[in-house]
Amino acid sequence: MFFTTVLATTGCSSEGDAFRLNVSEGADCGPAPVAGASILTFGAVGRSEASEDIRVTGVALADADGAELVGAAVWAGDHRTPGVVTGWPPVLDGKPYPGWEATQEPGDAVVAPGERLTVSFGVRRTGESYGVVRALRITYEVGGRTAQQEARYQWFLAPTSCLDLEPFQFVDKDD
Repeated sequence: MFFTTVLATTGCSSEGDAFRLNVSEGADCGPAPVAGASILTFGAVGRSEASEDIRVTGVALADADGAELVGAAVWAGDHRTPGVVTGWPPVLDGKPYPGWEATQEPGDAVVAPGERLTVSFGVRRTGESYGVVRALRITYEVGGRTAQQEARYQWFLAPTSCLDLEPFQFVDKDD
């Protein structure tokens, strides 16, 4: 099942960014009908702006309700990457997602200067209502320092249909 392409928003580290994630406002949604069992794979896309290799050391949900991270992988280079697809690792037409063998685990993932960077992450809906991820935290090392960047966007896991979101119910944690 293939739904939409995901673009992530920018984030900042206190020491400057080694990579820039594509800027987009909005949300993506996919059906995850079985709480605790249905998993969707989403993605955040960007490009290295560092003058040396970046090593992605961690991926975590920075702001989420009713959702938990089940896995993450990094694509380095120009690969056709998943938008919103089912499963972790993602499957398309019952087969592993094309090119999935080129992904790297956080900790081992190296992105060269100027190279495209995609972080794919699998999320499970944990509650009876919608699951939502509002931010993805990416930790990385470059030039002997460790930094973090948050991709802010809204990734929804729907218990029935994404059409129930009118059009998407943007959730502000402060409301």
